[in-house]
Formats: sequence, C-alpha cells, structure tokens
Amino acid sequence: MNLKRKKKFKKEILIILLFGGMIALVFYFAMDRSYFFWERPLKEVSNNIGSFLEEPFKTKQTNLLDLPLSDEKEREIKDLKKLLDLKSTLSSFAIIYATTIYRNVDYFNEVITIDKGESSGVRPDMAVVTSSGLVGKVEKVTPTSSEVRLLTTSKGMQISVSILSQENTYYGILSSYDYSKNSFYITGIPASSPIDEGSTVTTSGLGGVFPSGLFIGTVTNTVNDSYGITKTIEVKSEANFNDLKYVAILQKEEAAS
Repeated sequence: MNLKRKKKFKKEILIILLFGGMIALVFYFAMDRSYFFWERPLKEVSNNIGSFLEEPFKTKQTNLLDLPLSDEKEREIKDLKKLLDLKSTLSSFAIIYATTIYRNVDYFNEVITIDKGESSGVRPDMAVVTSSGLVGKVEKVTPTSSEVRLLTTSKGMQISVSILSQENTYYGILSSYDYSKNSFYITGIPASSPIDEGSTVTTSGLGGVFPSGLFIGTVTNTVNDSYGITKTIEVKSEANFNDLKYVAILQKEEAAS
C-alpha cells in the first residue's frame, strides 16, 4: 500500500516539475522579447484606446487650421489686392491707403472719416478712390484723420466729366445722385450728341479739383429734355458706396514733392 502511494507521489512530483518547466520556458521566451506575453494584447488595447480618445482633438485642430474664409473676408482680401494694384494704373500719383473708421448713420451717403490725416500727407480736395473708381474728395483734415465728402452727397459736387462714346469725347457736369436708382446724372450735354449706353465716364480735369482720367462709371440711359436742347445722362458707378472700408487718397504732384 505504501509502495503504491510512493509511486503516486513521485508521479505527481514529476507532473508538477514538468508543468513548472513549461511555465518557466514560456516566461523565458516572453522576457526575451522585452515584455511578458500577456502584456502584448494589453498594450495593443491601450494604444487603440489612446488613439481613439486623441482622434477628436486631432480632427478639431486640423479643421481649425483648414477652416475656409468667410465670403466677407474673401471679398475684403480681393478688394485690398485690387486697391494695391492702383499703383500700376495710377502711377503718376503718390497713393495714401486708408481705412474708414467712422460713418454717421444719419449722414451715411454724405461723408466718411478715414484714419489718415495731415501727418500722412493728406490735404483738402484730394481725390479719394477705390479699385472701382472715384468715390469722393477730402474735405476736412486733422493731424491723424480726415473727412471725405462722397460723390453721393445730397449737396452735389458739380464735377466736370468727359464721356467717351464712338471714339468721340463729350463734356458735361456730374451734378446729382438718385438714391432710389443708385445712379448719377450728367447734365449740360447737347441733345444732338450721340452718346451710347455703356460709354465710359471719367473726370475731365477741367474743374481744377480732380485730375483727369479717374473712372466714375458707365452710361446706362440718356433722356432729352422737353425742349430738345440738352440731354441728361444716367451713369452707374461700379463702386459700392454702402461698403467703403478701404480707400486710397491720390496725392497731387505738388503735395507729394
């Protein structure tokens, strides 16, 4: 009986030793790969969870960097680029760039205040333009700002203009502005003058205030007076007088020198 128990005991010891040896081998090979066999799946799971949690933040960061500009900002950038290009088209003038800093709602179509003044070389009666043409003239100047009288003023500027039609030039006076039609009107043109729609209107330089050749707009309509002596010319400007954020002041040659 005792002999059987001894054999059974030895058999159990042998099984334990074999099992222990197998475990030791497994741990040996696992340690040779720098981590235990059971750490691999745990590490993979940990990495996956970390990536999952970080992904929304990475996406947000990318989206913030790649956000498209609003339509308004894109338009502003385009307007600024066009304004800067005036140097090539108006090379005979020294140009002072300015930003509108104030516009009274009660006098919205009358005046704007800009952030450039006498210290920047601005003087009264200097022409003020955008990339779309003439918009007004400097009226009052302080050391650091200026007030610009707009072409849309109810006072009327009485600007001497020239109209190029069929290779002929006709002269008249830009005398008024119609708010309801967003149109300027030129008077003093003989009724017999063949002026076509689409003809170009620019300053003539004859009035002594504005230099010649500054674009004002294009002819959209002509109407003869009741006596058939003169005609009134309707003109559309390409400038957006409701949104004059950036403008350019044209220095006269004597002022720039």
